[in-house]
Amino acid sequence: AGSSRPRLVLRGTEPWCFDLLLRYVHGLQVALDVDMALTLYHAADYYEVLPLRDGCCAFLLDAVDQANCISLLCRSQTVGCEPLETRCVELLAYDHLAAVSKRDCAFASLDPRLLERVLRRDTLVCATEEETVLALLRWYDDADLPAAGSTSHATSQSSDDRPPPSEERYGWLLRLLRHVRWNLLPPASHQALIGRFARLRTPMLDGSPSASAGLQEHASPRAEPPPRRRR
Repeated sequence: AGSSRPRLVLRGTEPWCFDLLLRYVHGLQVALDVDMALTLYHAADYYEVLPLRDGCCAFLLDAVDQANCISLLCRSQTVGCEPLETRCVELLAYDHLAAVSKRDCAFASLDPRLLERVLRRDTLVCATEEETVLALLRWYDDADLPAAGSTSHATSQSSDDRPPPSEERYGWLLRLLRHVRWNLLPPASHQALIGRFARLRTPMLDGSPSASAGLQEHASPRAEPPPRRRR
């Protein structure tokens, strides 16, 4: 007799998530954290429980900060939460790019196309242009570091022993550096950055000038886009 009872097969939805959705539909309180809100947002959107979807979205928008901006940006694209993606991009653009590059351990995993999208924005705000360049160098050079808190930290190679990032990543660094307003850098800061380029781990490029020379070439003042807003 038990085998003849109707069964509901859930596809693409975790049982705990569907249970929370049912609790909400029946007027019961649903407590959230960031991970739960992301999963529940996707489920509520799929089942068109729109008030719950919007509530999860509002919770996530309030949760964005400098330490989780990149991970939430990536996950917003996975669950299709466009308001969260926009909020994360705005946090990067409005004077937080440098801070996020220091505090969010996922910064090096940021898609370079999205990073370029931020750099091209007329609304990008920065305290100094040097902060923007240093953020780009962190994105490039931390590419193969383990995430903060990883057990592999204790046995990871020192910075000098690590292999250089890939040629593709190096090519993206050169492309991203074209969006720097080099004319806003004081001469002393410009020279200091050139020195950092000379010490940067770069791939060997057959038949090409040295990578450090390529970086220095892209760090020269030229016809510049309009200056950014400065804090």
